[in-house]
Amino acid sequence: MSTVQQPAMPTRTVRRSVRSALTPTKIGGRLLLLVAWLIGLICVFPIAWTVFASFRPDSSFFVNPFGINVHELMPYNYRSAWNQVDFATGFKNSAVQVIIILATTLFFCPLAGYGFAKFDFRGKRFLFGLMMLTLFFVPITQYIPLLLELNNFGWLDTYHGLVIPLLVSSLGIFWMNGVIAGVPNELLHAARVDGCGLFSTWWRVVMPVIKPALVSLAIVTFLTAYNDYFWPLLVVPALPTVQMQLGALQAALLLNAQTTTSNWGAMLAGSVIVFAPTVVVFLVMQRFFLRGVLQGSIKE
Repeated sequence: MSTVQQPAMPTRTVRRSVRSALTPTKIGGRLLLLVAWLIGLICVFPIAWTVFASFRPDSSFFVNPFGINVHELMPYNYRSAWNQVDFATGFKNSAVQVIIILATTLFFCPLAGYGFAKFDFRGKRFLFGLMMLTLFFVPITQYIPLLLELNNFGWLDTYHGLVIPLLVSSLGIFWMNGVIAGVPNELLHAARVDGCGLFSTWWRVVMPVIKPALVSLAIVTFLTAYNDYFWPLLVVPALPTVQMQLGALQAALLLNAQTTTSNWGAMLAGSVIVFAPTVVVFLVMQRFFLRGVLQGSIKE
């Protein structure tokens, strides 16, 4: 009676899968993933520590900032921070600043980028190079000339002086120029054939195509305008933004401190109040952010 010996395919398959799992490519990929997780944890840890520690009593959050239970929640820190300075006025002034700058940036930057990307006109390279040259100047070097101009116009301590110098961003025009350059010209020609004018083509065809990039530009513009501290401090000290109010809170708590750590909880609570809107905006818009950053860099 003869028996047929079956090949040991499962064993060979297992050995092959083990060898393939230990290839340098997969090991390198796992190491990169591990490094990415470590960097992410390092970046998130200070934020998580700040949030948890802001609910702790001043005498205990240095010892165990994450040991929170329902009975130990300390809303007093937030009430103390909110009552020390007028955060409501700071949020109102910051909202005015951010909304106006967002509206003008999202309108004029794509419009200028459309003109530079899709039209040829005399002096185009010179104007684009002149605009790019402004990116190489440190912003603080422009503050003294701007302050002198705003003083001549009588715009100090007004919303005009706060927002008008920041209405349009050179970086935004450069970014939109690169994105719109990747829009197929066939779409623009088809819109022209259908009877669309120049502005209508930009509004009805180009703007919907570059929507992810617009969302990314909106996020960057919001973070830049909302977190700006030095320019409002110089121009509108009588109209404090939320960042200026956070600085005033820290100064007031340090001046009124009786001991070394008596007001750390209120300081951290104020920090959470200020950076909470930026976290919310990023979480809501994060799915568009990466697509918008990469749009225009790779032509499909």
